[in-house]
Amino acid sequence: MTTLAQANPVTTVVPDAALVTKYSRPGPRYTSYPPVPYWPANGVEDGYRQALRENGPRVCDPSAGPGHSLYVHIPFCERRCTYCACNVVISRDHARGRRYVRSVLREMDLLIDGMGGGRPKLRQIHWGGGTPTWLTADELAVLHDETAARFDLADDREQSVEIDPRVTTREQLQVLRARGLNRVSLGVQDLDRPVQEAIHRVQPLDVTRRVIDDARDLGIEGINVDLVYGLPHQSLEGFGKTIDIVIEMGVDRVALYNFAYLPERLTHHRAILPHWLPSAEYRIELFRLASRRFADAGYEMIGLDHFARRTDELSIAMSDGSLHRNFMGYTTRAGSDLFAVGVSSISRVGPYFAQNVKTTAEYEELVAAGRLPLERGMRLSQDDLARERVIQTLMCYGRVDFAAIETEFGLKLLDDAARRKLAEFEGDELLRLSGQYLTVTPLGRFFLRNIAMVFDAYLGRPPAPEAHNQTAKVRFSQTV
Repeated sequence: MTTLAQANPVTTVVPDAALVTKYSRPGPRYTSYPPVPYWPANGVEDGYRQALRENGPRVCDPSAGPGHSLYVHIPFCERRCTYCACNVVISRDHARGRRYVRSVLREMDLLIDGMGGGRPKLRQIHWGGGTPTWLTADELAVLHDETAARFDLADDREQSVEIDPRVTTREQLQVLRARGLNRVSLGVQDLDRPVQEAIHRVQPLDVTRRVIDDARDLGIEGINVDLVYGLPHQSLEGFGKTIDIVIEMGVDRVALYNFAYLPERLTHHRAILPHWLPSAEYRIELFRLASRRFADAGYEMIGLDHFARRTDELSIAMSDGSLHRNFMGYTTRAGSDLFAVGVSSISRVGPYFAQNVKTTAEYEELVAAGRLPLERGMRLSQDDLARERVIQTLMCYGRVDFAAIETEFGLKLLDDAARRKLAEFEGDELLRLSGQYLTVTPLGRFFLRNIAMVFDAYLGRPPAPEAHNQTAKVRFSQTV
């Protein structure tokens, strides 16, 4: 199987300004399909409980499959980074941590009870945020140990945590390493001081190095780094130095995200003035610079925006067809159910998506009352599942065998209307369509989201009303 990364180990072409202008438009990132704004709020708890009942016997059967995934959202941060789009709670009142951990554990109990008891097997655990290491070392230990009491943890599981190097101690890493932590993901974004000052995240290089050195010294095998391009005052020279340092530090994976500037939805983004931001064309040059340097250093490009050493599990998953894309980005755990706990977290059990409420006060109140703390959710139809498969395959591998998918689901997806839309992309040399087989070109890599939008049946519809906002609008970041 030829993957997009194998076909294009080095991004040697970039779109011209006219192409960028033509295709730069708001669109989903497709960490899910259908996109979250189209999930309704009505009947979500009843729907999710039904999904848990239906899938409980399968999920809790110790002999059925290698296991599932658990995501825990810890929303707290001590300071606000103005570029951030995550659901965070800014607080230095660390007394809140113990109460929040109790609520998360209670939610786990509600999930397991909803599946009829048993201990679902986990082959992946990820703590995200916010800043999970905002919790004390003791609170981190309790959260892990009580999770292990409720779930069956696979010996070969991937266990990862997102950390802010500015607030993470060696003691915290020791506590987690002793309990199986084998991967850390560090927020770096950019090491250039003017960029850090503009996004209110000053993080000296020696702070980042210290955490990486501590992790390696403790035997943590996987080191991930998050970078962001398109930030205010970012330059090719400054970002190039950041990339060189990240490569020199020998990290295993890099997530290279395009900054999603959404001042209409995120009020703290208004602290970033529009004229501070690089143009769309310059953002592409930043991405091209990074992709070439990572490729020259032996990293393989994964899907839309990740890079990994060829010995890393992510590269292996790219080669063997087990790569998957979800709310945690690209992952090696395709086909498993995803249980998510904590505010705003998103679960996937069988054909059902469910998202939790977004405030800690409402979350803790609902959990204390014995209710699943849900805000919206959706059971996918057969058409949704088929389109999800097409979009997942595009975003992971850059190619689609429509004949196989249409046979599996008994639906026609590559119809005349889709072919007409794809013809425009083909005319711009962004993809090749041969019979029932679509292949994205190296140039088309920059427009994966646009190509995926051809198969999105929800775009253009009004959003589903939110539980607390009946006038919500769909706001997506720019695709390019």
